[in-house]
Amino acid sequence: EINAIIDTGSEITMCSDVLYQKFPPIPLQLSNIILSGISKEPISPLGWFNTNIGIDNFTINANIYVIDKMQFDFIIGLDVLNCLDIHFANGKLFVKNTSTP
Repeated sequence: EINAIIDTGSEITMCSDVLYQKFPPIPLQLSNIILSGISKEPISPLGWFNTNIGIDNFTINANIYVIDKMQFDFIIGLDVLNCLDIHFANGKLFVKNTSTP
């Protein structure tokens, strides 16, 4: 189980290098993208890997970009969020998977 931050301002889903090292060995694919955080400093991912992630009772296939010295362990970006129908009401989060019929 991993606690994650939902970031509607992030186009991609990311994990920290520290969290990545706790996984069984998963080879990283090369990444040629440059990210920009709040500070506008350019960030080059160490690479990415493809895996299934579980959110509540749903499983979503996603590319996860590994970021060196990231402040949070895991950030869920729009690439995953766009597969879900998320509602927040009365202090509760409700999630539906929209990626499958």
